[in-house]
Amino acid sequence: MTPTTPARFYQSASVLALVLLVSAVVSPAVASNNDWNGFRGPDQDGAVAAPGLFEGETIGLAPAWSERLGSGYAGISVADGKVFTMAAIAENDVLVAVDVERGVELWRYVAGPRTLGHDGSEDGPSPTPVIREGLLHGASAAGRLFTLNADTGEEVWSVDLLGEFDAELPPYDYVSSPALIGDALVALAPKAPAGSLVAFDRRTGKHLWSAAPGNGEYSSPIAARLLERDQFIVWHEDKAEAVDPEGKSLWTVEFGPNSDGSPVVIENDKVLLK
Repeated sequence: MTPTTPARFYQSASVLALVLLVSAVVSPAVASNNDWNGFRGPDQDGAVAAPGLFEGETIGLAPAWSERLGSGYAGISVADGKVFTMAAIAENDVLVAVDVERGVELWRYVAGPRTLGHDGSEDGPSPTPVIREGLLHGASAAGRLFTLNADTGEEVWSVDLLGEFDAELPPYDYVSSPALIGDALVALAPKAPAGSLVAFDRRTGKHLWSAAPGNGEYSSPIAARLLERDQFIVWHEDKAEAVDPEGKSLWTVEFGPNSDGSPVVIENDKVLLK
């Protein structure tokens, strides 16, 4: 059977470059109020809340600096005056921290050996790190979940999702990004028998629960609040399921085969599945 093609095939950039854009019409104080703390931003919907950004006679953004890195498919996270992303640089996959004002690299963490592309994909990792209160949580292309000190890049804890939970490495490597609700850090453990969602105490790495068995390989779990309830939503190949921060299943909707895309919450009671 032909493996499901992950979303990263549809990204055209083979070389990752960080570019800080500043508005020609909005003050730096306004532009710096909103952190972009993980995959698709603070609400994981890809929406930017920036009142006044495109008001006035002159509209537009101008580059403040750029930093050329290696190849990869990870997004960026921005918090506490730093930009974080992952890329393949030389022989390794690394997580890099860059000063948001100056564009100067602060530190880099080696996540594993360089991920080699195949069948049309480029080299490099895909997971986007998520940050909260000084702790940066990421994942390697080999399925190793890790937590770093965001100021120094020093590893706090890590766990091998494949080895510990009998999960499977997808044909195009581990591409899922972790998600947070409170101190519960959730990651996809593809096809793990006890459940494809695994939760950890983000500070200590203690395993909290496993839930939502399924056959998804490339989607990222989404942290959402629907109808006043916090929940993690995961999109498998044949169903979507939500669990609360304690691992209790809240709802399941079955579908036919899908593209392993990640859910998007578009309203308080609506979720877009692709």
